[in-house]
Amino acid sequence: MDRRSALAAAALAVTLAMTPTGAIAAPVEPTSPDYAVGRRDVVLVDSTRPTAPDPRGTPGRPDRTIPVRLLYPASGAPGGPVTDQPRSAPGVFPLVVFSHGVTATGPAYEQLVAYIAQSGYVVALPTYPLTSGPGARIDDYVNQPADVSFIIDSVLAMARDRHDPLFGHVHRFKIAAAGHSLGAITTVGVTYHEAVRDSRIDAAVALAGAELGFPGGDYLPRPGIPLHLVHGANDATVPVGFSDSMYANATGPATYLRLHTAGHIDLFFPPAGELTIGSTVAFLDAYVKHRPQALRAVPKQVAATGLGTWQQK
Repeated sequence: MDRRSALAAAALAVTLAMTPTGAIAAPVEPTSPDYAVGRRDVVLVDSTRPTAPDPRGTPGRPDRTIPVRLLYPASGAPGGPVTDQPRSAPGVFPLVVFSHGVTATGPAYEQLVAYIAQSGYVVALPTYPLTSGPGARIDDYVNQPADVSFIIDSVLAMARDRHDPLFGHVHRFKIAAAGHSLGAITTVGVTYHEAVRDSRIDAAVALAGAELGFPGGDYLPRPGIPLHLVHGANDATVPVGFSDSMYANATGPATYLRLHTAGHIDLFFPPAGELTIGSTVAFLDAYVKHRPQALRAVPKQVAATGLGTWQQK
C-alpha cells in the first residue's frame, strides 16, 4: 500500500469504526418481484490462507473461516418473507457477492439484498473474519478481495455438486461484486486493482465506497468493467469525493447516483433507499444479465424525486 492510500485508510478507520452494526432496513417493497427468496447459511473455510490475531483477544488461525448467508430465487409465490432452505426456482442465475461494512455482518444487509435475489440473482453475504462486529480490525480489508474470490470458487463448486441445493442454478459466466462502505472498498479492489483483481467479475456496485490501496500493485491500467456508484453528499464517514473520483476515472461503462442529502447509512432508507436498490438492480440487469433497456427509466425516476443526480457514461 502506498503512503497516500495508507493515510486515507487510517483516516477512514476512525469514522468507519462508528458505523452502526444493526440490520439495514428494507427500503421499499418491489412492485412486481419475480421470485420468492430462499435462505441458507454455510461456513466456508479457506485452508490456504491464515487469519491474523484479532485485537479483541481471539488468537490467529491457520485458515480463513467465513460464514456466508446465501439468498437465492426459490420455488413459491413471488415476494413474501425470506424463508429457510426452500428448493431453488428453476433456472440458472447470476451470482452477486455482497460485502458488508466494518463492524457489520453479512446478514445485517439481508433485507436489502433480498430484493436483488427476488430479481433473479444468487446473492452471497459473507461475514469476514476480522472486519465484522464491535472492535473490528479495519486493516484486514486488504485480505478480503481474496475472500471474495474464494466465495466465488465455493459457490460455483456448489453449483457443480449434484447433492447441493444450488446444483445447476448458478451461472459461472455472470458474476458481480457489490458492497457497502468497507465492503465497497473490497469490491472496488477485487474488480479493478491489479494485485487482487478477479477477472471473472463482470460488474461492480460500490455503495458509499472508496478506492484504497492494496499491497503489490495499482489501479492502472484500469479495466473497463461496468461500475455502479451510489453515495450521499452528506456522508460524514466516507466523503462523497471518493465516489466522484471513481466515476471520473472509470474507463468502462459507469453509472452514478449522487444523493443530495443522504448520509452513510440512510442511503438505504426511505426516501433515498428506493433509488439505491432500484438503480442497483437495474444496473445488474443491464450489465450482468445483458439487458441494456433496464437502465432506460432510471434517469427520469431520479429526476422526478429531486433526491439526487444521475450520471451515466
